This record gives sequence, C-alpha cells and structure tokens, in this order.
Amino acid sequence: MMVLLLNLLLLGLGSWGLYRRWHDTPVASFFWPGLFLKILCGWGLLALYQFYYGYGDILGYHAGATEMAQLFWEQPRFYFSEIRGMNLLYVPHEFQGYTRSHHFIKMISPVYILSGSNIWLASAWLSFLSFVGLFWLAKRLSVQYAGSALAAAAAFIFWPSMLLWSGSITKEALVVPAIAVLVATLLPYITGKGRSSILQWAIALFGAWILWRIKYYFALPLFAVLVGLVLAGILIKIKLSRPLVIIASVAGLLVVGLLLSQLHANLNPDRLLGVLVDNYEVMTDLSDEDMQLRFRKLEPTVWSVLYYTPKALAGGLLMPLPLVPLRLELLPLMAGAENLLILVLLIVAFYKLYRLPRHNIPLAAMGLVLYVVVLAVAMAIASPNFGSLLRYRTAYLPFAIFLLLYWLFPLKWNEDDRS
Repeated sequence: MMVLLLNLLLLGLGSWGLYRRWHDTPVASFFWPGLFLKILCGWGLLALYQFYYGYGDILGYHAGATEMAQLFWEQPRFYFSEIRGMNLLYVPHEFQGYTRSHHFIKMISPVYILSGSNIWLASAWLSFLSFVGLFWLAKRLSVQYAGSALAAAAAFIFWPSMLLWSGSITKEALVVPAIAVLVATLLPYITGKGRSSILQWAIALFGAWILWRIKYYFALPLFAVLVGLVLAGILIKIKLSRPLVIIASVAGLLVVGLLLSQLHANLNPDRLLGVLVDNYEVMTDLSDEDMQLRFRKLEPTVWSVLYYTPKALAGGLLMPLPLVPLRLELLPLMAGAENLLILVLLIVAFYKLYRLPRHNIPLAAMGLVLYVVVLAVAMAIASPNFGSLLRYRTAYLPFAIFLLLYWLFPLKWNEDDRS
C-alpha cells in the first residue's frame, strides 16, 4: 500500500508540476485529458496481453525488469554491474541474444524499482514518460507554427494508434518520446525562432542515446533529416537562395546518413537491402497469410525494392484497411477504421496540394515527408506483419498526420494561437 501511495503521489506531483510549467501554451487545455487517456490506453493494452492473449513482449519485458529490480534490492552492486555490462543472465529466455531487448529491460528497471515491480504502476509510469515527450513536442510545434495547436494535439497526443501503441511496457514507450524530444529540441533551429536550453539539449542527447540503443534503424533517417533541416534553417537565416539551401541540405543529409551507416553493420549500404529482405522472409514465415503484407518476388536488389516501394509505402501508412478480408478482432478493426480515415485525409490533402504552387512547400515539410516515406517503406518490408507494423509506425505516423492536418490540410482551427 505504501508503494502504491508513494507512486501515485509522485505521479500526481510530477504531472501537476509539468502542467504548471506549460499551462500558458496553446496546447495546455489538452494536458489532463491527454495524460489520463494515455495511461488508460496503456492499461488497456496491458490488460489485453495479460488476460486475453496471455503472452507477448510486454509480459516478457515485465518478467525481465522484475528480475532486475529484485537484483537491485538483493545485490545492488551486481545490479549496477549488470547495468554497465552486457551479461544476459537476467533476461527472459525468449530475449536471449536480442541485445536491444536487453537494453530496454535495463532502461526500464529503475521504473520497476520505484514501482515495487507492480506491472500496472510500471505501465502508468512508462505511459506518463511517453506522454511528456509527445506533449513537449506538441507544445513546441504549437508555439513555432501559429494555428497548429489542434493539429499537433491530434497527431501526437490523441491519435488512436499513438494512444495505444506508444505507451505501457513497450519499447515504443521510450523510443517515441525519444524521437519527440529530439525534434522538439532542434525545432527552434529549424524554424529560426528561439533556441533550446542546456537542460533540453541534455534531454535530447539522452533521447538520442535511447533511440540508437533500442531502435537504431529509426535513428539513422531521423538524425540525417534533422541535420539537413537544421542546416537549411541556418542557411535560410543568412538569406541563401532556396536552390542552394536545398542542395546544401541534401548534401548534409547524405553525408550524415553515410557516416551513421558505418556505425552498425545492418545499416551498411552493402548489407542494408539484404537485411531488409532477410527480415521480411523471417516475418512472413511467422505471420498468418491474412495479417501481413506480401512482396512475393522481393530480392535484395535496388530495382526489386524500388519496384515494391509504392506498395510498401501504402502498406506502411494504410494497412490494414477494412476493405480487405480481416479477422473480426478488436485491434485489426480499430486499425482498419483509423487507416480508412488516413486514406480520406490523404486524398483530400493531395487534392489541395495539387492546387498549391510547388515552390511554396516548406523545406521542413519536405524533410518530414522524406523521413516518413523512408521509414514507412523500410518498416513495411522488414516487418510486414500488421501487428508489429502498427507498433513500428508510431515512429513516423504522427508526423504524417501533423503534415496532413496542418500543412497539407490547412483548416484554420485556432487563429488565436500564440506564435
């Protein structure tokens, strides 16, 4: 009981403190409903795996983090040795050999120490951390882009798949806010409005470390695009012409991408396509025929991947749809309804985009489109199973939704937002 009361007190104080800090921002009114929904959806996802499926990564992570917390209380010196090292002794058998899962279990072990290994409290804390990162990004967007408060809140706080799949005891509960704090910290340098504090930079660097450790394949395109956009922001500020800004930004993006690709064997250009196809073949063997994307003649060549890119892009953004045979299960039906809404938004947005002068498209929008396209295609190929794809796309889908609702679908919801 004392552990429960302590955790509720800390959660309450932390939430109230953040609200007081952010109460005068355009998205402040979304704080409490967003936080409560985030925690409740995290609990809903946990209940689904614990009481309906009875198995899954969430329960495996819980078992591993519980053992780590127990180790802290019984042998604290050994616990800190485990945190520093790579001994796989305290990882459930289903994760043996999976370094990134081991990293995740170590990262969430302090939450389990604090929560007394209570799975519901741990879920609440991780959902809270995810919400804080996403809310900070929504707040930054609403300040940097006038009139974007509702678009930012809808995309990053209230979008159904973000509520469900980026919280609780999942890797996405750390990865998604890590992406959010990185973008939020660099956003002032992209727009040329303001700057970030030393503390915010420290949080961003910590987020970059988390992202690289857990999901390096998200980190490479994100880091490269952010560097390109920051470079563009600097060059625009010194009034360089738009063509030169684009050339310099693309060059910077490519250089950073090539440098980062040397830091992990799977990202090396010589191996990347082979890794994508190998992952595809493994996932298709493990997935039901009606619950996955199929690229039947996919080969590890540039032309083969390019051939399937349109289908992969559509799948990474829109599948599963309720227009194809689906199991009558809650999650696929919810995902199908959400994807149908995205399809409608895309159709309307492309119609409006067709009527806009092409040279007026913001460079930041172009950069985000590139990030979304690269990850949507890569994730659809490497992880064609609809269940895993729904989780993975939380890294890029909210940016696509924000673009659809704000830049490409410019309804003036809130003209009084502060800039």
